[in-house]
Amino acid sequence: MLGVMAWIMPIFVMCSTFGSINGAVFTQSRLIFVGGRRRQFPEVFTLLHTKYFTPITAIIANAALSLLMFVTADIGLLINYSTFAVTAAQLACMLSLFWFRYKQPDRHRPFKVWLALPIVFSLATVFLMVMPMIEAPVEVGAAIGVVCTGIPVYYFCIYREDIAQKSSEVL
Repeated sequence: MLGVMAWIMPIFVMCSTFGSINGAVFTQSRLIFVGGRRRQFPEVFTLLHTKYFTPITAIIANAALSLLMFVTADIGLLINYSTFAVTAAQLACMLSLFWFRYKQPDRHRPFKVWLALPIVFSLATVFLMVMPMIEAPVEVGAAIGVVCTGIPVYYFCIYREDIAQKSSEVL
């Protein structure tokens, strides 16, 4: 299709992949850092590098979690797990748009989204969530189980601040 320039496509894919990973590392480590500041994670994740002011412990934690994902023998399985969880989070964000429009209709919004766009996106997201349930119900069930582990973590670390404070002091 590209003829003599076919060699350049893998280079573009490589650059895109590295850029995506770079953005993900910085974004995810900052989320861990902010979680530590809000006492949703142990306080050790709030530590910054003295010279570069980067959340070094959060970056190390993110790298450790990423390395754990290499243990998976089947990359397709990992994609099925993560895709369902990410799609569920995207659907929750879209549904929150409708919720806030309904609950706070008079609130000032500097940018108002045309409602047809989130409706179409939500329908597509529901489709992308239902299809894996039909094709790979075991993987989707495992993904739901992993996401649901956040409920007791939220209860013990956020709702019951006394327990979170004790665990932070231990670390």
